[in-house]
Amino acid sequence: MKTVFAIIVSLIVSSPAYAGDKPLLGIVISANLADLVTTEMARASGNGREANPLLQNQKIFWGIKAGATTVESLVIHQLWTTDHKKNAVVLALLIGGFHGWVAQHNLGIARLR
Repeated sequence: MKTVFAIIVSLIVSSPAYAGDKPLLGIVISANLADLVTTEMARASGNGREANPLLQNQKIFWGIKAGATTVESLVIHQLWTTDHKKNAVVLALLIGGFHGWVAQHNLGIARLR
């Protein structure tokens, strides 16, 4: 599943069609990746677990995370290319802020030992 996530991110970021909105996609992808990595850190520490019962299976978690990141990126790209640039920026910042907050929370849980 990690490979699938990496391939999706690589395809999105390397495409010339995404030239103008790459910084926004970078925010979304980086924040999602930080959430994913810190969730795994919290799980591995023994102090944390995934709060969403649907995502407690690691394979399902990675699959849904990859799919959600892809959908978020495509929505932002669609907003950007249809001349809704302000909406794309706001959405990217909201998504980045939320996942950044989750990552910070996960780090706090991982460091409880």
